[in-house]
Amino acid sequence: MQFDDCFVCIEGPNGRIQIYDWKRCFELVKQLQPRAVTFGDGGTDVRWVGNERGFAGETCWGTVDPDFIRNPGDSGIAQANDARADVGKIERLLEGDAPDGIGARTWRSAECDVSIRPGLFYYEEQNDKVRTVDNLLDLYFKSVGRNGVLLLNLPITPEGLVHHIDAERVAQFRAEKDQLFAVDLMSDATAVASSELTDRPAEDVLDPNPNCYWQANEVSDSNTITITLSEARVASLLCMQEAIIHGQHIGRYQVEVCNTAGDWAPLLEGTTIGHKRLHRFEAVMCTAVRLNVLDCFGPPALERICLY
Repeated sequence: MQFDDCFVCIEGPNGRIQIYDWKRCFELVKQLQPRAVTFGDGGTDVRWVGNERGFAGETCWGTVDPDFIRNPGDSGIAQANDARADVGKIERLLEGDAPDGIGARTWRSAECDVSIRPGLFYYEEQNDKVRTVDNLLDLYFKSVGRNGVLLLNLPITPEGLVHHIDAERVAQFRAEKDQLFAVDLMSDATAVASSELTDRPAEDVLDPNPNCYWQANEVSDSNTITITLSEARVASLLCMQEAIIHGQHIGRYQVEVCNTAGDWAPLLEGTTIGHKRLHRFEAVMCTAVRLNVLDCFGPPALERICLY
């Protein structure tokens, strides 16, 4: 057994030294369940985002250098509750590595872990410390809304149940989130792009079918797609999704809005989009929205743009 393939852990101040042979663990998992997805800070299919606070980086690539964190424990994680990676590694776990052709890359989406309570386990005296709906929504926008996956821990009571306060809070969070995304203001809009493939036209970005998407016919720092609403509407939330089947290409973008006088003005800027990018902003009256792709590593391909 090679030491480099293992991870040594001392669990607790008086804990025993335990050695985990992760290489054999992963091989056995893939042998018994070939499509299983393993999670951790290294050597896995889904990467730990570098903290237990439930958020990804403003820039968040689904790709990483496979040699950066090779085995679980390589990140320097040293505690269970509110764990964080070593200072020098946190940023790369938060952001991933761009597919810029400089080094090897593998697809390891970021998973953002956090508990609905102060810790991983249930304590009755913490019943008044369950996260609020607003806090859960903020976590959602900073994880799923930044191309990550949110894993929300619900501690189990001694009776083997989720406490009713936790359950009610999650249900309220779901209802609030569903209301936010209930009406897409672009459902009856039209779209044109600076370039498009014949079978991947700009209009497809408005189609909810995930197999429909717009794709530009070239790599360019001047690709644009403009969506015109059927009438002037007030918006405060934008959702964009890349056609992730092609990977993640967009590295920087700008969004503009057109007002009722026909004047365009910058609304926001960002870096990565990935599977999903959510932006909240002060309510604005607009008649059209334009996405300007300023940097990309392949022809931009967008599955959806939605306005709420």
